[in-house]
Amino acid sequence: MITAGLIQSIINQKFEDENIFLVDLTVDSKNRVKVIVDTIEGISIDKCVEISRMIESNLDRDSEDYDLEVSSPGIDRPLTMPFQFAKNIGRQLSVTTQSGKEYKGTLLAAANDKLELEIKTKQKTGDKKKKETVIKKETIDYKDIKLAKVILTF
Repeated sequence: MITAGLIQSIINQKFEDENIFLVDLTVDSKNRVKVIVDTIEGISIDKCVEISRMIESNLDRDSEDYDLEVSSPGIDRPLTMPFQFAKNIGRQLSVTTQSGKEYKGTLLAAANDKLELEIKTKQKTGDKKKKETVIKKETIDYKDIKLAKVILTF
C-alpha cells in the first residue's frame, strides 16, 4: 500500500532544493494520492506536471495501482502556512479564530507567527447620529486561526 510517508520521502529533497512547499498530502485506502503544492511566487501547471512525473518515476505501477493528482491550492482553499499569508499581503481576507470571532479586512503584514489585518467598520462616533468609517488594526496569531481564506473580489 502507498502511504503518505512514502510520498513524503519521495518529494522531500526536491521540495527543499526548489523552495516548494507541501500544503497538503492525502492517501486514501484506494491508493488515491492527492498532493497540493505551492511556492512563494505561485506554482505553474508545468511544475505540477514535473512533480507528478517525479513521484510516478519512484513508484511501481505494476506492483501497485494508484491514482495521483498534483495541484496548486487554488484561490478558494484556506490559507494554512505562513508563506501563504505573506504572498497574499494586500488582499482581503476572512479570518475565523478558534474562539469563533470573525474578521474581514486587508492583510497588512504576515510574520512567521502572526498576521496583521486592517479592518474597516462603521461606528457611531461622539454625539453624531451618522456612522463614520473607523479603521483599526488587528493582530492574530496563526495558532489562534481556525480558518483563513482570501475574499474574491471582482
